[in-house]
Amino acid sequence: MQRPRCGNPDIGILHAKKHSINDGRLRSSPSAKMNDPDSYVTYEKSWPTKHLKWYIEEYPKQQKQIKSNEDIRRIINQAFSDWEKHSGLTFEMVKTKEAANFKINFFSKEHDDGYPFDGQGTTLAHAFYPKNGDIHFDDDEYFTDDYTNKDEHYTLRLVAAHEIGHALGLSHSFEENSLMFPVYQQFDSNFSISNDDQEGIQSLYGKPDEKSRTTTSSSTTSTHVSDGLPIDNWCSGNFQTGCEGPDGDLYLFKDTHVWRYRARAKTGWDPQPKLIRERFPPLQDTTVTACVRSSTGYVYLFHKNDMWKVRTHWSIEGPHKVHGKNYPQSPRIALFHNNSIYLLQNDLVYSLNEFNYNRELGVHTITTILDSSPKESIHSGFTYDKRHYIFTRNHVYVYDSTDGKLLTGYPKPITNGWFACDTTLQAQKVRKQTIKEYSRNDERNNYYDRHRHHDHNRQYGRKRPFHHYPHEDHHQRQWND
Repeated sequence: MQRPRCGNPDIGILHAKKHSINDGRLRSSPSAKMNDPDSYVTYEKSWPTKHLKWYIEEYPKQQKQIKSNEDIRRIINQAFSDWEKHSGLTFEMVKTKEAANFKINFFSKEHDDGYPFDGQGTTLAHAFYPKNGDIHFDDDEYFTDDYTNKDEHYTLRLVAAHEIGHALGLSHSFEENSLMFPVYQQFDSNFSISNDDQEGIQSLYGKPDEKSRTTTSSSTTSTHVSDGLPIDNWCSGNFQTGCEGPDGDLYLFKDTHVWRYRARAKTGWDPQPKLIRERFPPLQDTTVTACVRSSTGYVYLFHKNDMWKVRTHWSIEGPHKVHGKNYPQSPRIALFHNNSIYLLQNDLVYSLNEFNYNRELGVHTITTILDSSPKESIHSGFTYDKRHYIFTRNHVYVYDSTDGKLLTGYPKPITNGWFACDTTLQAQKVRKQTIKEYSRNDERNNYYDRHRHHDHNRQYGRKRPFHHYPHEDHHQRQWND
C-alpha cells in the first residue's frame, strides 16, 4: 500500500516513497532511496531531566479492538520502554496530569489544540516537541494490539512509539528502517528501535549505562511580564501589535511575550502569555513590532528590517532582510487591506509586495486605505477577520478591510469595545477561575510541529502511510496544515 509521509517537514525528502511488503514488515522497494546518509535528525530542544513522567488524560471511547483502559496503559508503557531500553532515560506513569511531562489523550475531530482530527483514514495522531510533550491520538482510527498488516488497522504501540520519539525531541529520520521514518512501518511483535533511532535518542540523552535514577522534582514556574499588559487584564490596550495567526486565532505581542485569543474555538484568552521564542522558536529574544496575515495564509512578523514568514503548518522562514526603498524601520502596525499588505508608521502607510519585498514600497497617507483617520494618536493595531482594529490610548476604531469605512458605532472604549473584550461580571468570574486553575508546571509549546500521516487511496497489496502525527514544533497542521 502506498503510505504518504506524515506532515512533519523533512529535510531532503521531497515526495512519498512506495514500499513493498516482505516478511510481515514494510520495506523499501529497490528504487526508494534517501538523499542524506546522516539519517536521524534531532529537534533543537530536549528535556532537561532524564526521568520523565506520563499520564493518560482521556482514554479511547470508540476503539473496536483494544477494549480496556488497562490494555491501553500497558501498550503505552511498552512504547515508552522501547526508548528507555536504548537510552539514558527512565519513564514513570503518574496519577495526576499536573505531575506529568507527557499528557496523552484520545480525541475525535476538534479537540481545542488548533489541529482537529478528521475521522478515520487520514491523521492518526500528533505530538509536540519538548518542552510541551502532549501526545494526541485520533479516536476514530482503528488501533490494534496485534502486528498484522491489515488495511485500516494500525498497531498502537508503533504509532505511540513514533510519537513519543517526537515528544522526546527527534524529528524524522532519513533511514528507511527507522521507527522515525515519516511513513508507517509495520514491524512484528519482536520490534526494537533501529540503530539509527538509538543513535538519535542517545545523542540527546546518553546511553543506557549513563542512567541516573535520581528523580528531579519540578517547581511551579510563574510568568513575569515586563512593563504592562498584566496577565489578568488583556483588554488594557497596552500591546505593541497583533495579527491573525496561521490557526485563525488572534495573537497580541508585548515586549518578549505573546497572548493568544482563541477566537475560532470561542474559548477566550489563554490564561497566561508565552514567551515569543517559545511559540515562534526562530525569534530568540526578539520583539515583534508588526505582524499581518495575508490571503495566502502566510503570517509575516516584523522587527526592524527583519521579516519572518510563518507558513500555515507553523514552519517559519527567516529572518529575511527587507531592503526595499522606503521601507519604514520598525513598522508599528501592519494591515492587510484590499488584498495588499500595508505597514503603518506615524500618519503614513507603506505598501509592501509580499512576493518581492525588496521592491520599492509605495508611500501613502493613512486616508488612502481608511476613510477617516482616528482623532487621537494611534498606539497599535491589526487586521482580523476582514476588519482593521486601530487602537489609540483609550479607544478602538474598527474599519472594513475592503473599503476602509469606519463601522457604525465606533470609536468605542478599549475595555469593552471589541470582540476579544468582555467586562461583564460573569466574564470576569470565568477569567479569574480559568487563571486559578491554570497551575500546570509545564509550558505547552504551541509552535506546532505536528505530524500527520495520510492514508490516500490505499489498495490491498500496497502500503499504508504512517499517518501522522502533527507536532507543535514539528507537527503537522501546524497552525493549520
